[in-house]
Amino acid sequence: MISTLCKYYLNSFKGIPQRCWQGISLNLIASVFSGICFFLSIYFVQDLHLTIAQAGIILSCYGVGRVVGGYGGGKLSDNIPPRLISIVGLLLQAICFFFLLKLTSFASLCVNLFILGIANYGFITSNNLWVFKQCQNSEVEKLKSINLIYTTSNIGLGLSALFVGQVAGYGFHNLFLISGICLSVLAFITFLDKSQLNFSVIKTQIENFNHDQIISKNHNQIIALILVCLFLISLVVSQRNTTYLIYIHDSFKHLNFTGVSLVFALNPILIIFFQSPLVTSISGFNKILWVGIGALLMGIGMCLLAFANIFFWAIISCVIYTVGEMIFFSLAQIVIYQQGRVDKKGSSFGLFKSVYALSCVLGPSLGGYIYHSFGGNMVWYLSGLVGIICMGICVYLTLHNEHNAKNCLSS
Repeated sequence: MISTLCKYYLNSFKGIPQRCWQGISLNLIASVFSGICFFLSIYFVQDLHLTIAQAGIILSCYGVGRVVGGYGGGKLSDNIPPRLISIVGLLLQAICFFFLLKLTSFASLCVNLFILGIANYGFITSNNLWVFKQCQNSEVEKLKSINLIYTTSNIGLGLSALFVGQVAGYGFHNLFLISGICLSVLAFITFLDKSQLNFSVIKTQIENFNHDQIISKNHNQIIALILVCLFLISLVVSQRNTTYLIYIHDSFKHLNFTGVSLVFALNPILIIFFQSPLVTSISGFNKILWVGIGALLMGIGMCLLAFANIFFWAIISCVIYTVGEMIFFSLAQIVIYQQGRVDKKGSSFGLFKSVYALSCVLGPSLGGYIYHSFGGNMVWYLSGLVGIICMGICVYLTLHNEHNAKNCLSS
């Protein structure tokens, strides 16, 4: 049985085109350096002696930049090679890190972090699109690729924390210098593969969809409603770095920071080990319906926190939430990409990234206000409600598509 499970696990990584691995590897390395941005508030307050409020505004500029970069990177990928956008994104990130060596004023840091956010999400969006295009018409390959991209992003963020922990002790300037140099080298190495910079081959090939006529009529509705689900569920996701940690710490004070660290680390660990096999196992089912199931599990996982009187239930809550997260984000990205018009797939995918980034900007403030005004349990009850709403939307889309399919066949 163990041998069978190991084979099944390894098979979830097989069948991916070799060129896809280049984009996946690039994503892993870039994630290590993008993770540094989560620690910049320490630098702003501790080294530059800015106030916490100023540090928050600067990081908000970074979040707004990610919103712009997500859509901009996707939109540009419809007209120029995605690989070129990725290279420019890497170079801009390197330049921004070099500027951090000298910038000290509040205004200049806001501008620099805004550009860094654009470059970061512009790179992520274009690199993902480049990986998708290497899969040609295979939906299974795309799904496996997005699973690995999601997994490597979590690995990269974990490595980023270790990297910051080792280097920041010698000064943040050393951290910025190393990051700038490494990103510049990464951009140069990527540029050497000039076969992917050919403007004559950038047109996306027409992909094989089931019920092409039905999808062409309804793709805008599907994209719009899936984006609504994404916006709502991302508000829930954004609580992981704010109200969630506060609630766990306040509810289980006898564990000190051990409990907080455990539930926070459990999420990426589960994603790293189970993302690919889990999502691959459900790839043959209705993807829109499973997007709703993933959202529902995320909502239920958060809602269970309101009843977590013992730490064991907090662990169960985290596991259920993480299973939903793995399902939702992989399949939602595939649905958005597949439903996009042949000449607008980059725009559709970029819109996905922008909506997610926008929710991550708004979510902490909204969650913090609800937590302060009505208590932590209200945040988790609303998270459960969000999961139910998203499930309802996806059930509606599934039934609507099946109804249209029957009408098309009868006509």
